[in-house]
Amino acid sequence: MKEFSKKLLSTVLTLGVVLGYSCLASAKDNTAITTINSTDKAGIQLTINDFFNIEKESLLNENLIDSSKITTNEELRKSYNAENKFNILWDQKLNEKITSYNYNIKYDSFQLKNGNCIVNARRDRSIVSNNFPGIVQESSDEKFSFVLGKKDNNWYIDSYANSEDDGFDKGQVSLEAVKPQVTNERSSKWEQNLQNIDKLVSDFKNITLNKDKEILIERLKKFRESPSFIPTTFDRL
Repeated sequence: MKEFSKKLLSTVLTLGVVLGYSCLASAKDNTAITTINSTDKAGIQLTINDFFNIEKESLLNENLIDSSKITTNEELRKSYNAENKFNILWDQKLNEKITSYNYNIKYDSFQLKNGNCIVNARRDRSIVSNNFPGIVQESSDEKFSFVLGKKDNNWYIDSYANSEDDGFDKGQVSLEAVKPQVTNERSSKWEQNLQNIDKLVSDFKNITLNKDKEILIERLKKFRESPSFIPTTFDRL
C-alpha cells in the first residue's frame, strides 16, 4: 500500500544534507507588530491554510499551483514548488492518483519575535488513492513551525520546518524553522530529487517487488551507505 511504499522509500534514501548559506528572506517592509489581534491571527491562519491547501489541490489535480500568494521569499517558493512537483511526478510514474485528501490544522502557539510571528501547528491528514481504494492512509500530529512577516496588510511565510519531509525531531522543529539555511537545504534536496526521480522510482520498484527478506535487507544496507541519495520523507501516510 502507499503507506508502506512511502515509508520504505524514506528508509531507502540515506541521510545527506546539502548545506546552503543565505540570509533568511523576510517579507520586505515588515510592519512593526507588537501584539497579535484577531485580524492578524485570521490573516496568519489564512496564509498557512493556503500553504496546506495548495499542496492538496496540486496532488488531487496533478497540476502545480502557483504559490506566490503565500510567500515573497523566492527561494522558499522554489523549494515548495519543487517538493510538490516531485510528489506529483512520483504518483504519475507509479500510476497512482489521489482520490480523497482531507486534513485538519491545529494551532498550538503564536509568538511575536523581531517583527515576525512564529506559529507552531500540527496537521492530521487522511488520503485514499486509486491503487488502494478501500484503505484510508492516515497521519496525525505532524509538527510544523512557520515564520511569517507582514507586508501591505498581508501575512507571508518567510520560512518553515516540519517533522516529516524535513526529518526534524518534533521537539526541534520550531528551532529549525528560524535558521537561515533551512530553506536552501530543502531547495537543494528537492531539486536533486527531481533530477534523480527516474532512478528513485526504479530503485523503489526493485525493492518493493523483491520478496526475499535477506536480499531486501542487504539492499537497504547498501542504499543507506550510498552518499549519492538525498533523503526524502513522504508524509502522505
